Amino acid sequence: MISLIKKQIWVCGWLAMIGSGIQAHEMIPLNLDSLTETADWIVHGRVQSMECRKDAERGIYTLITLDAEEVLKGDLVQSSPVTVVHAGGVLGEQRVTVAMQVEFHLGEEIVAFLIKNERDEGVIIGLSQGKFEVFQPVGATQKMVRNPFYGRFDEGPYSAVSPLSFPSGSQAVPSGPLLLSTLKRTVTKGNQ
Repeated sequence: MISLIKKQIWVCGWLAMIGSGIQAHEMIPLNLDSLTETADWIVHGRVQSMECRKDAERGIYTLITLDAEEVLKGDLVQSSPVTVVHAGGVLGEQRVTVAMQVEFHLGEEIVAFLIKNERDEGVIIGLSQGKFEVFQPVGATQKMVRNPFYGRFDEGPYSAVSPLSFPSGSQAVPSGPLLLSTLKRTVTKGNQ
């Protein structure tokens, strides 16, 4: 009798978890060559503004304005604002989130790998894969970059990310810090 009750509790708990929206997500890492080849625009810049909007076609979405300090690929004008859009955001008391979606912060320095949509807005490639945070650790002489797959460092939001491997034939994810200059050199070499 107790065994039957335990089974019923286990089944009910399992069904509740399924019904609660718990989902597993898998992301196949893109190497730098793939990111570069896929991108219409690659921009090194700083987040100037973020605005959440809602319309019938796109639902709740966020517009991010980047001040383009350097255009590494594409037909953008350097020092001009670049509009980036992504699904989700907070509008009043409504909040929409997208699993593995990239996050932006005002004033943040980034390198963005973007695909141009039909509205001439940039969309980050591969959710969080196409955005690299630019940072300079205390005592370092050069700026570094990181995202969940590249430029792992001993501190910061990606320090706990475990090494991943790419599909066969692709280069592996670097296991340590990635210099901004190395990223730029790799991108511009692949863009020629």
